[in-house]
Amino acid sequence: HTYTDGATIPGERTGWGYVVIDAEGREVNSHRGRLRGAQSNDIAEAMALLQALQSANLETPLNIYIDNTGVLDTSKKDLQKDHRARSEQTARAIWNRISPIIRERRARGTHTELFWIHSHTDDEERRRWNPRARHTCACGGQGRQECDPNHRHHVGNERADELAKEGMNMEPDESDLYLHPLAGEDEYHLQN
Repeated sequence: HTYTDGATIPGERTGWGYVVIDAEGREVNSHRGRLRGAQSNDIAEAMALLQALQSANLETPLNIYIDNTGVLDTSKKDLQKDHRARSEQTARAIWNRISPIIRERRARGTHTELFWIHSHTDDEERRRWNPRARHTCACGGQGRQECDPNHRHHVGNERADELAKEGMNMEPDESDLYLHPLAGEDEYHLQN
């Protein structure tokens, strides 16, 4: 099970993190970092997904848990042939790398499933499910339409959140070209 997250201080700094936890609850892989370029939580959430996908072998089955519905929804789209929609996509360079990885994993028949996990369920008011929500929490609601903050998926999400906050407080890695904001960008792009 892979959990991804982003953390931000708006307009100042943003970090991303992911953690892989095995069936026995042991942390087997994790990574975190700080965004270069535009500082946005949505971009950090997408970067966390990208880094988690890149860390896994294309043949390794993945269940990925994400607390950002925008990233979850975008991951189900393939904008490679829709140039107009892709040109308007936030974090396009990141999504230009995520989409082909997901497409290749599926072409190989590798199980790749993304789930929504409700965040910050340690806050009692956030535990109850919104009956109009378009996603259902991966914890299953314990039959009460309410999240259990001690459920393994919430624990994994909290660990990814910790890593994202650690990443937010790091210096950006200027040496890793794959973390550059333009890595994966279309051949032609506008630059300010």
